[in-house]
Amino acid sequence: DMLPTLSTPTLQAAMQRGGSRPIVFTFVADGVAAGAGRSNSDHRPNVTGVPSSAAIEEMLALIRGALPRARRLGTLFAPAESNSEYYRAQFERLAPGRGFELVSVPVNSTAEASDATLSLLAQGIDAVVQIPGNLTSSAFASIAQPAARAGLPVFGFLSSDFDNGAVVVIARDYFDGGREAAAMAARIMRGESPAAIPFEPLKTAKVMVNLDAARAVGLELPPAFVQGAAKVVGGGAPAGGR
Repeated sequence: DMLPTLSTPTLQAAMQRGGSRPIVFTFVADGVAAGAGRSNSDHRPNVTGVPSSAAIEEMLALIRGALPRARRLGTLFAPAESNSEYYRAQFERLAPGRGFELVSVPVNSTAEASDATLSLLAQGIDAVVQIPGNLTSSAFASIAQPAARAGLPVFGFLSSDFDNGAVVVIARDYFDGGREAAAMAARIMRGESPAAIPFEPLKTAKVMVNLDAARAVGLELPPAFVQGAAKVVGGGAPAGGR
């Protein structure tokens, strides 16, 4: 009776094969970029959901404060993923406002990630800021390890990135996103039309900090930022955060 989806590819597949069934999406960078509509309020009549675009502006502000001399940021992107291309375009648009240049290298499989990272590191970057994507999320450890060996900090946008070597993660709270999408599904079950429910972008984010990893690459994080983090590990911090 309804198709909830949990990624950009699954949303696109549901729109292609799901007929007129209601679709409620989350864990999607941008519903418009995914082909679900022309705007958050003007969209396909059977589709609604919770876009969860990465906290790129917040991350750029943090990096500028922590690395005042940094100029070049590096990332990998997957050309076959519309969400990865979307984030690369967003990053390229926003980075100059903080005085950064984005260097991006394409990657087409998880097996290529390590070599692609070495290519990225050879281009004189000051930090790796890995944009979200299905492929790069799976290969995050293969990105973080060469960067750490090169003495560069790695920043991420997914909670799983933190477990795989990121120094700092600013992640959208996907639990909240799932709860909001479930509330939309309930409204549809009670009789509302998806056409009348605008896309509602997810705004909450969770900050996670690894002080030991930051210290290992010589990164000093603003104390106020660390104190406000949802999870802090290393440096004597309690494992559960503050």
